[in-house]
Order: sequence, then C-alpha cells, then structure tokens
Amino acid sequence: MKRFISIGAVVGLLAAAPGLAAQAKHVDYSGVWVLDLAKSSGDGLPAAATWTIVQHGDSIITDRETDTGQGLGPVKSHVVVTTDGRTTSNSVPQGAEMMTTSSTGTWDSTGVMLRTSGNAQGYDFVLTDHWTLGADGKTLVSDRTVTVGDQVVQQNVLTFNRKP
Repeated sequence: MKRFISIGAVVGLLAAAPGLAAQAKHVDYSGVWVLDLAKSSGDGLPAAATWTIVQHGDSIITDRETDTGQGLGPVKSHVVVTTDGRTTSNSVPQGAEMMTTSSTGTWDSTGVMLRTSGNAQGYDFVLTDHWTLGADGKTLVSDRTVTVGDQVVQQNVLTFNRKP
C-alpha cells in the first residue's frame, strides 16, 4: 500500500509540474517598443510614444518618451516597478513640475498588472496598466485605465511594436 501511495504522489507532482513551471516563468518585456496608433484605441491617445523596457528579476524599468500632440514636445519619464509586492516611488513629469507616484506590480496568467497611484492637481488617481505580449513576442499591448475616486476618467488600449 505504501508503494502505491508513493507512486501516486509522484505521478501527481509530475502532472502538476508543467503548470507550476508556467506560473514561475514570467514574460520578459525588455526591448524598445514603438506605439502603433492604427492598432491602439480609446481616450487620450498620445500622438506618438516609445517605451524602452529593461527587466531584471522582479524589477521592470521603463523609460518613456511620449508626444502628447499638444505642441509641447516629447515628455520623458523613468519609472521603476517591482513585481515582488514592494511599492516603489517614482518622480514623473506633471506639466512643468514633477509628481511623486507609488507603484506596485503583480503577475497573472496572461501578463503583468502595474498599479500606480498619485495626486495630480489636487486629485488622487489610480492608473492601472495590464501588459500582455503577443505570441510572436513582437507586440506589447497595454490595457490602461485611469480612475479618479470611483470614476473612470480615461480608458485605452495602447499597442506597441518591438523595434528591431
């Protein structure tokens, strides 16, 4: 009887192993990503954007250059988010000033969820980005929602192509 239980336990572990391995391996978003406006949709889309992402272990570092289309030139930001439960603090441009934000990241079965909160012009906001990577590794999609209080004020889907 003992031998039967041991073999059954081993078979159970082997059957679960592929699922456990898939959970442990996270997508690597590293690369230079250029916004594809034709494949993006929603409110408040920028005229152009390039994200340079470097991923090391639990850290995702994103250097963003965004043209809002308002004739102000590109807005640059440098954001570090960890996916290990720790909150990171970043300073990002808000008009002519810098704003402090707090960010966290978590993995799910399809990608990474990045949550950033801060205060812009006296209003507390939460920005959530859910990133997924195309099966070919050449497309990054950011499903983005911005809320102020309990109200959604912006929602869009940004689609980026990996720069060769």
